[in-house]
Amino acid sequence: MSENRPLLLLDFDGVLNFEATRSAYKRNPAVPGHWHQRYVHADGIGYRVRWSWEAVRRLSEICHANGVEWWWLSTWRNHGLSQINPNLKTRASAAVEWAQSDGQGFPGFREDPNGAAKLAAVERINDEEARPFIWVDDEATQWFDPTRLRTDVPHLVLKTDPMWGLTNDDLDSIEAFSKSIGARGV
Repeated sequence: MSENRPLLLLDFDGVLNFEATRSAYKRNPAVPGHWHQRYVHADGIGYRVRWSWEAVRRLSEICHANGVEWWWLSTWRNHGLSQINPNLKTRASAAVEWAQSDGQGFPGFREDPNGAAKLAAVERINDEEARPFIWVDDEATQWFDPTRLRTDVPHLVLKTDPMWGLTNDDLDSIEAFSKSIGARGV
């Protein structure tokens, strides 16, 4: 991994895995096409996953074209690489490890311990990596306070609607930000 490559810190549920039914999704012009559904197994349990093939394709292209390194920052922690990548054909290269207790003392811990723990992980990554990042989440981003960062790296934070996941506008924002920072030293 290059210290200079921008990071995409991507949640799964509510971002790629959305709630909309096929008929509702097809009627929404704001979302990418190619609705899919599949059961993905983790820890012996099958979870229904709904996603857009077009959103996955476009994210992969954006990351590849701009040297962005894709990391899962999700409650699916250890299953991002082993289950999500092969089932959805995503190209994440790592999964951020975190525990709920990591969020103690962070805003929103009482209301959303997972979200607070993800915020703690973003700050830890920023301290360790100090490279531009894009953070996409449907819930944890409500606790994100950019003024808390100890370094001034370029970043983009997007909050998705769990009904639709990533929209075309979200993907446009990710692409524009990725192009503006580009890969440094890749």
